[in-house]
Amino acid sequence: MEWSVPRRSELSVCKRGHLYSNLKSTMSFAARIQLVRNNDPTLTILDLGYRRIGDQEACELAESLKMNTTLQQLLLGANRISATGATALAEMLKTNTTLRTLRISSNFIRTGGVLALADTLRVNTTLTELFMGDNEIDLEAVVALAGALRVNTSLAKLFLSACHIEYGGAVVLAD
Repeated sequence: MEWSVPRRSELSVCKRGHLYSNLKSTMSFAARIQLVRNNDPTLTILDLGYRRIGDQEACELAESLKMNTTLQQLLLGANRISATGATALAEMLKTNTTLRTLRISSNFIRTGGVLALADTLRVNTTLTELFMGDNEIDLEAVVALAGALRVNTSLAKLFLSACHIEYGGAVVLAD
């Protein structure tokens, strides 16, 4: 497999001055992964939302992020990630100490993936925002999240909109 690193013209500057991939079709997924692997200091935000990313790509990305020290925001909303990909991302969060925001809303993450993320939240001290809205989260997963939130000291925002959490689950989270 041939790796190609994007030219500076293929990167965009966001409002805060951080460089991130603007996902032009000329930049392959492999090239974006290579930027992550290379710890490119200009790559602080990686937006891979709406890109049909499945578990295989999520697992590859998670493996690349285990030792990454530059990426602060990973945006994976509206893809095809299930519990397998979410579990790989959860494992990555146990060693990655720079990622602050993870957006995995509108995927196919169910109980198994949420349980893995809840387990990770018990030990992760750097993630401050977790977006998991529009995923099917049952009571077992809600109870695990609530338990993790009791011991986690870094997570400031947890977004669970459109997760179809029933009243009993909302009560558990509120306690």
